Amino acid sequence: MRVLGLAVVVLVACAGPGHGGAGIPTGHAFELGRGARRDYKRAAELYASECHGGRGAIASCDSWYRLNERLGIDVRDQDAGLVQVLCERGARFYCFAAVLRGIPPTHAIAERLAEAARGCQTNDQAACAALAAREDRDGEVDRLREVGVDVAQTPAQCAAGDVAACRIALAVYGLVSVTVSHRNDKEKAVEASACAAGLLDACAEVLGEALGGCYRLHAARSTCLDAMAARDGDASVAGPRRALRQLTAACDAGDLDACRTVPGRTVAFCELCAAGDAAACRGTVTIGGSCREVDRDARRAVTGFKDRVCACRDAACAQTVTLEMAAWSSALIMVEPEADPSPDPAISAAAAQLAACQQKLAR
Repeated sequence: MRVLGLAVVVLVACAGPGHGGAGIPTGHAFELGRGARRDYKRAAELYASECHGGRGAIASCDSWYRLNERLGIDVRDQDAGLVQVLCERGARFYCFAAVLRGIPPTHAIAERLAEAARGCQTNDQAACAALAAREDRDGEVDRLREVGVDVAQTPAQCAAGDVAACRIALAVYGLVSVTVSHRNDKEKAVEASACAAGLLDACAEVLGEALGGCYRLHAARSTCLDAMAARDGDASVAGPRRALRQLTAACDAGDLDACRTVPGRTVAFCELCAAGDAAACRGTVTIGGSCREVDRDARRAVTGFKDRVCACRDAACAQTVTLEMAAWSSALIMVEPEADPSPDPAISAAAAQLAACQQKLAR
């Protein structure tokens, strides 16, 4: 079995508590905006301090990775030593990540390889053969087992509540393997198990996939699970309901990411953007130099753009409004990823009128 086809390993642990002294804001406090202004850059700095090069709190190391991803920072060119320390401490996910990324997972293995490299440079054929075998992709499973990771067993281990196994299984079978619409039963089962183990990213996928079918039931997102239960029985929505409970609790605690999937909760994308969330910034629009929440009412928004274009007296004015509409459309995809894909006649009509006004001004 090969798992090196994954280009990037995504850390999916939920946020853990900070480790600062009494009265001192922790990374957790700055991440969730509890007792301090939400600031992801500052949170990442504090998580790095709490992680202490892998020798401190492992949960803070997890959070440091997660926050850098949110900030749009790739740390993979500077973290090899950190990964090795965490693997040596028994954090199996980091052993897994090291093997996938071609990093010797422990300092002892790194030294053994360095010794073999030195031997190969002096024409030691046994040392050269050892290095060649190490570079063979087919040896990946053996390299993982060398550090206590049996990928084939991780789905079962995850189902038994092993969080580290869940993180590995998600990387192989779940969140980063394929798009939601093409996940098979095994991948869905891994996500359900990972959610039960407390990994919020998995809960978001479980709930988001269930709510994605709301439009087929002609049900609002807030009542969609009840409609599914009425149609297919309570057992059919047991997993999504558990995911909803966990995400709602996290949302109430200040985790705005968790709020994104909870029906009825409005995520403050401008607040996330101000805190440094690179992806959240794509879910906002800038008007007059200020961040504004994108209008989620597509019918109202398109009608407004149509009225403005049709009130224009020249093509330059229409072009300006059209660019604003494109920015709005791009932002809307970020904040409403589960929108009903069926065409809205009112929106189609407004769009046709807008196009007609554009053509008139272009003549």
